[in-house]
Amino acid sequence: MRSALIIPSEFCTTSLEVKRALLTYDQVKIIDPAERDIMPPQAQIAAIIGIPIIGMNMGPINEIGKVANYDNDFDKLVEEVLPAINQNIVQVIRTYPESNAMTIGGIDLGSYPLHPSFVLSAY
Repeated sequence: MRSALIIPSEFCTTSLEVKRALLTYDQVKIIDPAERDIMPPQAQIAAIIGIPIIGMNMGPINEIGKVANYDNDFDKLVEEVLPAINQNIVQVIRTYPESNAMTIGGIDLGSYPLHPSFVLSAY
């Protein structure tokens, strides 16, 4: 099964973008609008050090801005693609694990797909 990931920006994803992706891919994943950071917050220290040894949630890391009514537009998008969501063709996912604890020896990045040091250097 081939899937596409639509990455959030300051503008809400449109249903046309989702439909276009569905023409090529079997499944489309849309990032939940609550995830507006460039990486999971607990990965910031590990990204600075370069090795994933210490993890601690330091709060938002350069949040991506939102245009006015972003959340309302996202709710409308979910309503428009609801039949596809019910068929599991479109998924609204969260990649950041919920963690406020300090960890030593390994960081739970959940299903976040990129290496934090790479993201920081690219940023």
